[in-house]
Amino acid sequence: MKQKGILTKWNDERGFGFITPAGGEETVFVHISAFARGQDRPALNRSLTYRLARDDKQRPRAEDVRFMANRRRARGQRRGVLPAMLVIGLFFAGLVFVVPRSEAIRIGGIYALLSAISFFLYGLDKRAATRGGWRTSEARLHFFELLGGWPGALLAQRVFRHKTRKGDFQVTFYLAALANLAALGWLLCADGGAELRAVIGISRVGSGWPSGLAF
Repeated sequence: MKQKGILTKWNDERGFGFITPAGGEETVFVHISAFARGQDRPALNRSLTYRLARDDKQRPRAEDVRFMANRRRARGQRRGVLPAMLVIGLFFAGLVFVVPRSEAIRIGGIYALLSAISFFLYGLDKRAATRGGWRTSEARLHFFELLGGWPGALLAQRVFRHKTRKGDFQVTFYLAALANLAALGWLLCADGGAELRAVIGISRVGSGWPSGLAF
């Protein structure tokens, strides 16, 4: 039988806490592994449902824990996906606008591949966070963002509702994305990037445009 309660104590580092039942009875122990797949990271004062069980010493513990739906919060999360997709779409459209189509496909393909890797890593980390598994390090996530996987990371944060409330992580994420865009701009526009452009087979931005429009 399902019970209702509120998560009133939580130790995120150790992955356990206590639920206060809706009727005010004795608090119930809950471990991170008891949360159903796909749930948000546990947070204090969230309403939830659970199945009451007993451990080997007959102490109450929660199983099959699920957060109760918050419609306003869910709508906000869905809205967060659309701006992310818009930013990603504008980025790839910009590639097509500023470089020849064949080169845009090549560069866009690299970004798409790295974005897929970033999206996959975020998904793995979200699953590990909700089930108490092996976490993907933040340094690894930021590394792929810096290489060019930031579009996939941006989308994954909204789809999986992961890392969006961690301020220092978000600052590092946006710095990595800006650094990547700056490096791309240098590669496509700067005189110093000529040798690297020759190695990877792309031309300088504006080189194929009419003389009046070239940089």
